[in-house]
Amino acid sequence: MNKHAQKTMQLLEKTIELLEKLNQRFENLSTNLLDRVAPPLKDQLLDNTDLKGILKVGDTKFFQLKRSTIFPTYRLNGKDYYLENEILEAIRIHRSS
Repeated sequence: MNKHAQKTMQLLEKTIELLEKLNQRFENLSTNLLDRVAPPLKDQLLDNTDLKGILKVGDTKFFQLKRSTIFPTYRLNGKDYYLENEILEAIRIHRSS
């Protein structure tokens, strides 16, 4: 391998190393930011199991309620989620009707 090719390989290796470090820093910053911002949202997000527990219903009744579209549903990565405040509002509305 000639000097030019060796120098090019060294530069590529150094570039890859720096990109890996940059990527790790970005992941750390992202995680730290999400840890600061996400907990309030995380506390508000409910999944099917959470909602069934709150409503104290089994699978059959839960899916009947879900099919009736009483509760706004958000699908993330193939999983259904609900916002706690929207669930409480829907319960309040349907209790009074």
